[in-house]
Amino acid sequence: EFLLACEADAKGRTGFENRPYPQAERLRAAAKAISAVDISSVLTGDLQGGLIGEAIRRLRIKAVADVINAEQAL
Repeated sequence: EFLLACEADAKGRTGFENRPYPQAERLRAAAKAISAVDISSVLTGDLQGGLIGEAIRRLRIKAVADVINAEQAL
């Protein structure tokens, strides 16, 4: 819903009604990559406390970076 609201806001501006809004698809791809991250190796590893969260954060950042790099390679 958030992306739909952003797109509606952008296209609701005079002169932008028919312009593409690629940001929404980029964010959808990033969200999909983040949700596909397998964190089981982090959870079963030796990390504890805040280090678990940091390891998961790094995996998610890498997933988004991979999406960006794949898009730029096109």
